[in-house]
Amino acid sequence: MMLAVGEDFASVVGVVVSLIAVVASMLNGNPLFDAIGGIGVGIVLMGTALFSMQEIKSLLIVESADQHVRETMDTWLRTRPGIRRVVSLVVLKWADDLVIAVQAGLEVEGSANDLVRTIDRIENELKSQFPAARWIYFEPELREHARNPL
Repeated sequence: MMLAVGEDFASVVGVVVSLIAVVASMLNGNPLFDAIGGIGVGIVLMGTALFSMQEIKSLLIVESADQHVRETMDTWLRTRPGIRRVVSLVVLKWADDLVIAVQAGLEVEGSANDLVRTIDRIENELKSQFPAARWIYFEPELREHARNPL
């Protein structure tokens, strides 16, 4: 939305600059004003390009989510039943969505199916609690991996 408004504003400003330059050139009979108007339009276009680059940066380059979002998510994960500890949490912002990678120590008794159900439950609750969470990668860190890997 902001990008479209910026582009529309730049085109109106460019037309106004061109109109003023052409009128000044016609009234004075000096083509220098037309040339200055062309440079002015170029400056408006460069300003619009710089503005556009800042606006779409998060669409092109994934950046970290705000520290507050990460801390809230970390606190939320630590209170979930079945999570013994959070080993690592990476939260990236991609446009308006979040990409989340969690490695957590789990307390799961039973089979591999129980482990999958626990992870699914945690992921679904995480999506409910944080609606911007689009992709969640969950890696379990089980205490029994050293003795009896799944």
